[in-house]
Amino acid sequence: MSHLFRISLSLKEKLRLNGLKNLKRCSWCHPYSTEIAKAKIYVGNSGSDCIKVGNYKWRTRSLPVSKEDVQRQLVQVLQARVVQLSSSDGNIVHPSGIFHVGTNFHRKIDLFEKDYTISSFQGQLVPSQSGNILEYHFSSNDQLAETLDPYSKFLPEEYQDFRDEQEDSIGGTLEDKWAAELEQIGKEIHNINVGLVSNRGHDAEIQKKKTRKARSSSYSKTEVDKLGTESKTKNANVLSEETAKANASVTNKKKVNFSPEKQRKAVEHEKDMNAYKAHFFNHDLKCYVDVCVFVRKPELALKVIRGIRQKVWGKSTKEDETHIRKFLEITDVEIYNTLLHGLAKKGQIKTMQEAYNLMLKDKLMPTMQTYATFFECLGRRNPTEVEFGKQILAEMERKELDVREIFNVCKFANDETVYIQKGLEAIIPDYKRNPSPDVESYVGELVEPLNIPLPSKMMVEVNPSAGVLTDEELLAKFREQIQREALNKVSVKSVIETKKNQKMSHLYDSLVEEWKKVIRVSFEAKLKKQKAESSSFWTMSKYPYLLLFQQEDYVNIILEEALDLTKYSSQSPSTSYMYLMLGYTIYEKYIREKKFIRDTPHKLFEVYKSYLDKFADPCEQLVNHRVIWQKIAQDKNCAALMDIPEKRWSVLLMKSLGKFLYEIILKDLKIDANLLTKSPKKHLVPAFHILYRQDGVRLREQIKPHPHLVTLVQNQGSLMFPTTHLPMLVPPLPWTSVHQGGYLLNRIDIIRIIGHNTKQHEILNKTPLKKLNPVLDALNALSSCAWKINKPILDIMLELFRGKGNTDLDIPVPESESPKMPVINMEMSSYEKAKVYEKRKLLRKQNDEMKSRWYTELYRFSIANMFRDEIIWFPHNMDFRGRTYPIPPHFNHIGGDLARGMMVFAKGKPLGPNGLNWLKIHLVNLTGLKKRFSNDMRLAYANELMPEIIDSADFPLTGRKWWQKMEEPWQTLACCMEIVNAIRSPDATKYISHFPVHQDGTCNGLQHYAALGRDKIGAMSVNLAPLDSPQDVYSDVVQLVEEERKKDAADGNHIAQILEGYVERKIIKQTIMTTVYGVTKHGALLQILRQLKDLGNFPREYLFQASGYLTKKSFYCLSQMFTGAREIQEWFTDSARVISLICRQPVEWITPLNFPVLQGYCKPVIMKDRHYGYIDSLTKPDSLKQKNAFPPNFIHSLDSTHMMLTSLYCQRAGINFVSVHDCFWTHAGDVEVMNKVCREQFVSLYNQPVLENLSRYMVEKYCNSSSEPDPKKLKLIHSKVRPVLESVPQKRDFVLEDVLKSTYFFN
Repeated sequence: MSHLFRISLSLKEKLRLNGLKNLKRCSWCHPYSTEIAKAKIYVGNSGSDCIKVGNYKWRTRSLPVSKEDVQRQLVQVLQARVVQLSSSDGNIVHPSGIFHVGTNFHRKIDLFEKDYTISSFQGQLVPSQSGNILEYHFSSNDQLAETLDPYSKFLPEEYQDFRDEQEDSIGGTLEDKWAAELEQIGKEIHNINVGLVSNRGHDAEIQKKKTRKARSSSYSKTEVDKLGTESKTKNANVLSEETAKANASVTNKKKVNFSPEKQRKAVEHEKDMNAYKAHFFNHDLKCYVDVCVFVRKPELALKVIRGIRQKVWGKSTKEDETHIRKFLEITDVEIYNTLLHGLAKKGQIKTMQEAYNLMLKDKLMPTMQTYATFFECLGRRNPTEVEFGKQILAEMERKELDVREIFNVCKFANDETVYIQKGLEAIIPDYKRNPSPDVESYVGELVEPLNIPLPSKMMVEVNPSAGVLTDEELLAKFREQIQREALNKVSVKSVIETKKNQKMSHLYDSLVEEWKKVIRVSFEAKLKKQKAESSSFWTMSKYPYLLLFQQEDYVNIILEEALDLTKYSSQSPSTSYMYLMLGYTIYEKYIREKKFIRDTPHKLFEVYKSYLDKFADPCEQLVNHRVIWQKIAQDKNCAALMDIPEKRWSVLLMKSLGKFLYEIILKDLKIDANLLTKSPKKHLVPAFHILYRQDGVRLREQIKPHPHLVTLVQNQGSLMFPTTHLPMLVPPLPWTSVHQGGYLLNRIDIIRIIGHNTKQHEILNKTPLKKLNPVLDALNALSSCAWKINKPILDIMLELFRGKGNTDLDIPVPESESPKMPVINMEMSSYEKAKVYEKRKLLRKQNDEMKSRWYTELYRFSIANMFRDEIIWFPHNMDFRGRTYPIPPHFNHIGGDLARGMMVFAKGKPLGPNGLNWLKIHLVNLTGLKKRFSNDMRLAYANELMPEIIDSADFPLTGRKWWQKMEEPWQTLACCMEIVNAIRSPDATKYISHFPVHQDGTCNGLQHYAALGRDKIGAMSVNLAPLDSPQDVYSDVVQLVEEERKKDAADGNHIAQILEGYVERKIIKQTIMTTVYGVTKHGALLQILRQLKDLGNFPREYLFQASGYLTKKSFYCLSQMFTGAREIQEWFTDSARVISLICRQPVEWITPLNFPVLQGYCKPVIMKDRHYGYIDSLTKPDSLKQKNAFPPNFIHSLDSTHMMLTSLYCQRAGINFVSVHDCFWTHAGDVEVMNKVCREQFVSLYNQPVLENLSRYMVEKYCNSSSEPDPKKLKLIHSKVRPVLESVPQKRDFVLEDVLKSTYFFN
């Protein structure tokens, strides 16, 4: 067996080296500190002329000995300390803490090249690949181990024997011995550090001792004062003129630094910081109050509010007290409204009055929701205080609030509606609420025609959603889906069958039961401590967050989180992310619990049952899912109950809570290191540990599970997924607002947010719902499409996946098939060893990537196999630009060729007269051949290929395998099978096809640019104009680049001559495609460089120069072809630059469908406040990202708008429609209908003044006096910003209506 020693030095041993005691610290080293963490110090080389010892750099030129002497003596010390032994199966670390990955990462030591002897093993001392420790290799028949993991699944027998012998001789464990040694080393380190203090520091220490002695002596108070006065006088006289001048110079320097402009910026910065602090504080306080009310402890929330107000409005003038007043003010009336609801449930009318008075003192205006809480309280009390209720009504009248609108304006949960009604009827006997408002119709020129449904005769199908499952089947699936979401965990059987080891299963069960007990005890201790803190201080403690569920629920959540960590046995996300995810798990369960308390599942079933009746009725004209749902909910008086906006926990809050619970996982959960070995001794070690990995220039903290635990969990043979990671068994809930839609119980955000940017949620909440209805309905239309698994294709994929994989077909190979690491022989030279290390590094990277890919496909195949006999639906949401995505991440139709090949529509439709032809054309499109051929020529080519198509369908793995050579092999194979099934049916026109046919835009970004600028040449290049055959913009640009190359080659340009024969379509296709989306020249150079490398035969010495040359020529040729697009792109860039730099705001805009978009690219600032802890804030927009991202993001928002319009009008026409951004899918028999709608909506969209509307919106937002109160800055904005925003590029002469006649616009 091959083994690997990892060796670390204590600081004492480093300083014992001959000559090291006399080293002088580098002038640029870290500040001196005697607080050196013992057992975490490593040797590292941080430069060519200095060596790292401990936390400090030391000059090697000041060494009295040579580097060779130092390395020789280092080896002598290394022989005495072997702290880790690892094997090719894994590693073991001693709990003494000597080895701690990641602390003080430095470059690897390259001083050691010779062979040395350590203990009784012969081998070579080499630097670690990660550079933080030294490794000692000794060889045998197996390959050398190089893993950094500090655990071992199996201890080598030689080492175990050595341990037993040593432990018997010392009468204890080696770990105890090492711990004692470390303790002694720590003391000696301190003594060494004290000895290195300079004379000045030594004198200062002596002076401190004298001062302490003087203070402890028996001087009287008068004598002490006298001595102090004499000392001050003496010091004043000692000051020289030079000292005074120096002080004056410093003072003047400070004045220069704080110029008026800098003072203004400092004031603005402080103002922004306080504003963000206030925002986060009020947000977290609102969540805290909500949680206190949920656990029926509103008095805790009131206590915190009282404490806050005492801090804010108290009489203290201390600096720290003044500081917190700036952001501790309560500015959100919803905080008090939530508190009042909690007090109302307990009928505490007097306490409610106190809270109401506090709200008025905080200068907050009561709302309709505020007064509703008092009516609820009166309804719960018996007898009802009628006079008090009349006073509330009188106050509402003074504020012009109509009590009859209370149920239409406010949102109520649980039984609040019943008691409010009861309270109002006691005060107003004839009280009648106003009826609910009608469902609003569409507003806007683009969508107003949707208000008038088409006659059924003009529709392809009255209800395209019907005909998949019966009502009874849907209701049964509804109950199953509810049960899954209530548990929020689904076990999925892995497609890789493993034999379950019964012994390991028993060990696993025993470990789980033991951990439950440990977690339960630890959680109870933490709960008790938090309870004491909540009763002693006014701050927002975690106590109410630990009362949301039963203790056993918390135990199960923590246990599941711990077991889930085994998924990251090789490399895990950062600890910060893991903390956040655990906090989010608590939040999700909290939302589900609230829904159960409100009896939401019961109400949901009542509405959903009626909804399914219409959804599955083929005679019901289901043109708008949202409208039907809202009408049913209103009829059953539960619309408001199911559309209550939940209070979003902040990222910081979830991280804090997750970190708090992770302490149990990291500190209290142990595992027996000898669990899977022959050793009878029980040796408990932490089941998880923290390690650090290099991530660019930063260290990323990660959590590593013990290999024994990974082995036990993998033996279980199943995969666990949250419900939101899986498709649904029933149609998703329609999006009726930005708060409700998607899964039945699990909460899903309607938009995916970048980082901590929550402002877009705030903007969405403020946007009138009637403006967002078209966007919501487009999401509903996409989500209503039912899918099923293409089982023949899935079975072929599984056969390959369970075998040895096939990289040509994107089936990853298993880890057992990965190439073996080359072995290092002792006879190799240093150069040969370096080459082997380089190859090993490359192979390790490739193997890690392949392993990651293998697990990705394992999840995808396992989920697909689980749903192989089911009908499934994918709920959708959007990114911040409005682009739509299925919510389940592992398995959906938006994936690559593998995912798309295994999925078909659940609903089948007859091919009709032209459906088979569209299948054949689609097949040719999938092959990647005949790109510039007309549809008739593609159809003829498909007919020529019929022998290959039939062979591929009948013998996919044993025939001629024609399909495997295509661009999209799996979709090609699936299409071959569909065509063969159709032609073998009695009548191909009546064949029921489930296969989706795609229609792609031609370089869709350039199509949108050409339409915006009416650029005729550009429009013809991307098929906006009607032509006999499709244009290929990539080939056109390649032709222009080749012409430029020939000219330069004739003029003697050497690089142009080298590139002869290498200018191909695939070389610059990606650059052309991404240019429209803002790719930089450097990014384009890297793209072309990668393509040239892949050619294999291109001269490597000219790669960089050739890539730069082709980048320059590609950009030039594109600018010549798309002049209008270039002008518009430059206007976008200039606008974003002035907005972010001068206005200091992120770029915002409104899409033609009224969807608000905000670019959340800001520079994060982490502030630490003594009263509020760490605050992540978004203060200053990142101007570089803002200007680079605005052109592509705006175009993406337009292509999303076009897709949504197409979706809405296809639903109106009665056909199924699905999209993957600019790729539109439908049944083969409905392609002509979709193509017609697609072109009509593109023309309708760009008949709008899109650029003019954008300019008008930006001028109004960024150049308005109301948005910028500073007159000087407003003047600057009007002179620098407004002219840029108003300089809209002029349109050219392309006739937009020609798109309606373009066959190849989408093809």
